[in-house]
Amino acid sequence: MPGSYRLPSLGEAADGEVIDSEGQRTRLHRLIQDDGARGRAVVLSFIYSTCSDVNGCPLATGVLHKIKHRLDKDAALAGRIRLLTVSFNPTHDTPERMKAYGASLQGQGIDWQFLTPVSEAESQ
Repeated sequence: MPGSYRLPSLGEAADGEVIDSEGQRTRLHRLIQDDGARGRAVVLSFIYSTCSDVNGCPLATGVLHKIKHRLDKDAALAGRIRLLTVSFNPTHDTPERMKAYGASLQGQGIDWQFLTPVSEAESQ
């Protein structure tokens, strides 16, 4: 039953410099705490775009895709949610590849951003 249990806090996501799918650099915390996210719930997922383990990255992206479909049906809810997908592989998952990865997943009025760290060190 929703609300009948309490989820433990997972803590704060570490900050790092990321590049969005348009090639713009920013900080992860800025996307989580500021930059239009204020008052929004942020759902953060990490992937390797080349991961083929069905219980790994495809599952994580699939879960966010289900959330996106729900947001497609409720504009008010969509305005209160930000989805962030961050790659663990900046060498392969360039901004261009992240843009291509997210192209079929994004929807009108849905704030779903696809990011990659600026370097391997930033992803740790």
